[in-house]
Amino acid sequence: MSFRKLHDARLHEVYALCPDDGHVLVPTGDLYSSDETGRSWSVAFRCPEHPDETLRIWQPEFQPLIDEVLQGVDVSALPLVDRPG
Repeated sequence: MSFRKLHDARLHEVYALCPDDGHVLVPTGDLYSSDETGRSWSVAFRCPEHPDETLRIWQPEFQPLIDEVLQGVDVSALPLVDRPG
């Protein structure tokens, strides 16, 4: 499955905890779509304890920023990637 990807420095403002160990996650500044259509999006994070893994997380409080970042973006023109990371 392919995903759409978008990078924006504003995404470094979000905050989340690792679901596995509770560490504070580091936002990568990337958004990933749930599929090629780009209808729903998650923010990408890395856990300091698992730096090789990219975690894609959506939380309701992220949605206003996601909407702001995507405003005016032609989602179909964004690059497709095979997997986050």
